[in-house]
Amino acid sequence: MDMTKIGILPDGSLSSRLKGDIYWKKQKLMLRSAQELSAHNIATEHFLSKFEVSDKSGGSSFTTLEDVREGGTGSTMPKPEYNKFIKEHRLNPMAISEYEELIPQNYVSQIKNASLTVKTYHDNDRFLGLSITGVHSGWMELVWISPAPGVTPDEIRGLLALIIDRAQEEKKYKGFFAELHMVEVTGQMEELLRACGLQTVHVKNNLYEFTYRDVVLFDKLELATQRHPCTPVGQAPEDVKTAIEDVLYEEKTPVPVAFPVPWSKCRQDLSLVHYDQKITDTGLLLVSEMSDTLIIDLLYGKNPVVAAALLGNAIVVAKDILSPDQKILVPIVMEATRPLVERIAPTATREDLVEAFMKF
Repeated sequence: MDMTKIGILPDGSLSSRLKGDIYWKKQKLMLRSAQELSAHNIATEHFLSKFEVSDKSGGSSFTTLEDVREGGTGSTMPKPEYNKFIKEHRLNPMAISEYEELIPQNYVSQIKNASLTVKTYHDNDRFLGLSITGVHSGWMELVWISPAPGVTPDEIRGLLALIIDRAQEEKKYKGFFAELHMVEVTGQMEELLRACGLQTVHVKNNLYEFTYRDVVLFDKLELATQRHPCTPVGQAPEDVKTAIEDVLYEEKTPVPVAFPVPWSKCRQDLSLVHYDQKITDTGLLLVSEMSDTLIIDLLYGKNPVVAAALLGNAIVVAKDILSPDQKILVPIVMEATRPLVERIAPTATREDLVEAFMKF
C-alpha cells in the first residue's frame, strides 16, 4: 500500500483513505455510545443492527453485507499458501517508533490509544511485514498491511491469507472485512481478497462531499433559524457548555461525540450551541477543519427544529466567513441525518468503495 496517497495530498486535499479514517473514528464513537446504553433502548438496537441486518436498497457500508453473503462473487485465483509456522507478535503501542516507516502517521494516535492493533510477522528470523487491524462490533477490519522491503508478491498474498485465517481461528470475531478505496491497485487487491475467501460488493461510501456554494437554505430551515438563534462556541459561556455536556451525558440515544466535548478543537466561529435552560431545546453543532476541508463532526438537536436551526444558523454565519469553493465533508453514521444532508446539499457526491467481507 502506498503511504504517499493516504494522508493529505500535495494539493492540500484529503485522500480517500484519510476521509475513510475520519468516518470510522466517528463510527467508533457512535458504537461506544450505543454500547454504553441499555440493550433494550430502541435507538441503540437500531444502530447496532447496521452490523447485522440487511438493507435491500443497498448502497451504504455494512447495511449491504447480509444481502450479498449468499451470492458474493468468487475468485479465479487459487487460495494463497503460506508457512503455517510464521510467528505473529502484537506490538506494544509504545514500540511503534521502531516501525514508523511502515505505519501511516494518521493511524498513530489510534494505535497509541489501543483503538487499532499492530502485529508483526516473522518467518524464522526474517521480518515479513506488519498489519494494522481494528474491531467494530465484533467484526475485525484489516485497516492496513505493510510488507517489509524485499518481500515477494506471493509472500504478500500468503501473509494476507494468514492474517484472515488466524483471525478466524481466534473464534471471537463475527467476521472479517476490509474497505478498498478506488486506486490503481484496487482491482488486484479485490481479486486477492476473493481468493482468500472473502466476498466483495461495490458501494457508495457514507461521506457526503460538497462546497459551500452547493448549500441550499430552504424555507423550513430558514424559519427555524429565525425562531432559534444560536451562539458560536467561541462566544458561549462556560456554564452553557457544561450544561450542554450534562444533557449529552444523559442522552438515551447514541451520540457520536467524545467526552469531555473537544470544545477547543472545533472551529470556534462555525461551531454553534443552542441552550436556553430548556433541555428540550438543547443543540450542538461541531465543525472541525483539516487542511482544505471543513468536517461536520456532530449535529445534535434535542428535537428536529433545533437541529434545523443549528444548520440554518451555520449557513448564515458561514456566508461572511467562507469562500464559495470551501470544501465540506459530512460523515453519516445515523440514517436520520442523511435526508437532511441531502436536502441542504442536493448535489453532494460520495466516493465508490469495494467492501470485502467474510462471516465466520
